[in-house]
Amino acid sequence: MSSSGPNLWQLAKRRSTVVRSTKVALVVGTLLASINHYDMLLSCDFEMRRVLQLLVTYVVPYGVATYGAVMEAARVQS
Repeated sequence: MSSSGPNLWQLAKRRSTVVRSTKVALVVGTLLASINHYDMLLSCDFEMRRVLQLLVTYVVPYGVATYGAVMEAARVQS
């Protein structure tokens, strides 16, 4: 990407990108959490290691959605 091209960090921080990625993370993360961590959620056995795994379950879809949105916005703007 050229120096005159869009700044990827600025694209990632745009309100529309953050809102869209948050929505994706909530939907996909909740689905994945219910599949992968249902035993912990039902038993309320919240060990620190499992809670961190649960948080990553939401962070990964957020990152993937943000990456996709930023790459598409950069392609359109350049």
